[in-house]
Amino acid sequence: GWITSVTDITEPNRIRDQLSATQERFTTVLEGLGAAVSVVPLGSSELLFANGQYKQWFGTTSSSHMLLVAQAGTYPMTSHEATDAIDSFVGLPTSELVQAMVEHVEISSPKLDKWLEIRSRYLNWVDGRLVQMMIASDITARRLAEEQAIRQTEKAQAASRLITMGEMASSVAHELTQPLTAINNYCTGLLTRIQND
Repeated sequence: GWITSVTDITEPNRIRDQLSATQERFTTVLEGLGAAVSVVPLGSSELLFANGQYKQWFGTTSSSHMLLVAQAGTYPMTSHEATDAIDSFVGLPTSELVQAMVEHVEISSPKLDKWLEIRSRYLNWVDGRLVQMMIASDITARRLAEEQAIRQTEKAQAASRLITMGEMASSVAHELTQPLTAINNYCTGLLTRIQND
């Protein structure tokens, strides 16, 4: 004989499909993002996640992540310094550490010939480890616009100073010309009277 067992797997299949769709949506959003996103655990150089923009700009290693966060002035990622950083937060709940530590810095990247806005924060990874997520956005166009606006403002101020100086010169010239003309007229009149006795 035989024994037949029928198990309803509709619900597990539905959950698996939903998880797969969620993962696909998440990946699509991150890959379509115009910023480089990377995740590195504290005390390690393992690159846990990198989206397409990060790979295009920096490759598939975590060295650029560590270099950028070091330039941005956030916590270094070397193992002994990361351990010291973690030890200094002893007693602080991880949730508060995750919420409290958000960095936002603008730095220049000569390698990419771009200005980057670096945002980093600490979060709990899926396996429970404390990791640092970095988002690097290209703000070159904004920086160039700001620099151009500053230059235009300086030019406008210089033009304003020149206009003011021209008005002052015109005013001074008028103030000098009027009495000099009056003196000249008086002298001419006196000469005419002297000539006519």
